[in-house]
Amino acid sequence: MQFNTHTLTFNHLSFPSRDVTATAAFFERYLDWPGNFHIGFELPSLDALRELYERFQHADVEFASGLIAHERGSRFFCRVPGGVLVELNTREDAAAPYRAGFGRA
Repeated sequence: MQFNTHTLTFNHLSFPSRDVTATAAFFERYLDWPGNFHIGFELPSLDALRELYERFQHADVEFASGLIAHERGSRFFCRVPGGVLVELNTREDAAAPYRAGFGRA
């Protein structure tokens, strides 16, 4: 099976701090860390997202979700080796108020 490659746009990143103990305490108390931390990449189209999802299925990638249709755009979550949560999404099918965002007009 052959897959086309698509350009991913880096969307966001979660990272540790210089004072791990203080940062962890803050995030645990106020932001439910580490449960909601992840890195995200945006694909240009729904077809590209579906193709990558299928490619990951054939590669035995660990999924944290299925393919999700959402008003902010379709997405799925998986884990890379080491357990880092990654979100892959597209805004191509997002509702109009969510199509811009992250510097887009």
